[in-house]
Amino acid sequence: MVLKLQKKIRNMQIKQPNIVFVTGYEEFMNKVLSIHTFDYIIKPIDKNRVTSVLDDLLFWYNSDKNKTREKMRFKTIDGVVTLYLDEILYFEYKNRRIDIVTLNNIYHMYSKMKDIAKLLEKYNFCVPHAAYVVNLAEIDRYMKNDNQIFMSNNEPIPISQLKARQFKKEYIHFLSNIQGN
Repeated sequence: MVLKLQKKIRNMQIKQPNIVFVTGYEEFMNKVLSIHTFDYIIKPIDKNRVTSVLDDLLFWYNSDKNKTREKMRFKTIDGVVTLYLDEILYFEYKNRRIDIVTLNNIYHMYSKMKDIAKLLEKYNFCVPHAAYVVNLAEIDRYMKNDNQIFMSNNEPIPISQLKARQFKKEYIHFLSNIQGN
């Protein structure tokens, strides 16, 4: 039954998970490994073996993640900076400049928000308010009744009435895409 489940998972049109079997049945090892299982641990469980497999999984995950990460250069007040798009939480227009708020820093630049929004729309960034362009993947909470969202750094971002319908549509589309993967 487990082998059938693994074959079903492999045939789905999703990013394939890494499957590690932990079992006391050594006789299934060749069959399981032939359908591209990440690893196979035989009971009784050896702590060093589990640690080794987890280290391999982390190495694979991190190297795969870094291959697919999108980067972009921005001309900031202090010079040109290259940022991974998945580390950008949002852009905020204030005091006649744009702040790029990332996980670890805030960069300042001069530009137009509509240019930033256009540049980033294909990377799951959206405009909930004229003063903001947000990374949809970094939204922690959407408070429909309060017309605001909270980003992963817990900062509230307002949703303007003018942009509320379009924002909701884009956010729902984004969520349905990630749940489908």
